[in-house]
Amino acid sequence: MQNVIWSNDTDRIDSIVDYWKEEAARLSEDMAKDPKGTIDDACWPVTDILDRAWRQSISDYELPTAARLIEIIDDLDPYATGIAAHAVDENNADRRDECGNLERLELGQPVVFVGTAGLWDGRRTIASIVNMDNIGDIIADSPWQHMEYETWSIDGHDDLRDILRKTTPLGPRIRAVYGMPAPENTTKKR
Repeated sequence: MQNVIWSNDTDRIDSIVDYWKEEAARLSEDMAKDPKGTIDDACWPVTDILDRAWRQSISDYELPTAARLIEIIDDLDPYATGIAAHAVDENNADRRDECGNLERLELGQPVVFVGTAGLWDGRRTIASIVNMDNIGDIIADSPWQHMEYETWSIDGHDDLRDILRKTTPLGPRIRAVYGMPAPENTTKKR
């Protein structure tokens, strides 16, 4: 099970836009009757969508009916109209909120993050060790900030054994280069 704290992938941005479009479609009947009152009562991204639908309907020399407004709203391309850019801004504000929620969780030692990167030659597991004051700082100043998309989540594998199982120790490889013996196993077999 994975609990997503924050993500900026296209699914997240699309879900924000879809919510706004659903809200605009819900208000389309009111918009057809009272455009100014409806625009005044809606949040900004929804008013932008409603305004675009209204103007397109008018420019097509049509009477703006609820059904026509909904049709136009459904056909709006959020990436071409700039609505998706507003969703990115909204999502970045959510990131700042999550950082604020997590900044009180102080860290007294370095933390290992394990992630998956989609690279040109396939997906790879990556890890970073970070030394920061609190968890909010980690999400705010991501160790992987140059990646196109980030998803911060907590999964069911948050113990040391899982990290060791998913990583390859460098010690054996380095010892092989220098001809060093492996350390003695200090645990007794039962």
